[in-house]
Amino acid sequence: MIKTNSLKSAKLYVIKRDGRKEEIHFDKITSRIQKLCYNLNMDFVDPVGKHSNLL
Repeated sequence: MIKTNSLKSAKLYVIKRDGRKEEIHFDKITSRIQKLCYNLNMDFVDPVGKHSNLL
């Protein structure tokens, strides 16, 4: 498990499908999750909080 303090100092990366390593952008993740949540009942979905579970 990664502690919150180390998240701010450590850079996080994603591995793209073509094998490139790219620094993570949480705004891109949030935007994609919001698009996938379109037409869902927002009483049961929190798209902003979901990407924190991925770490």
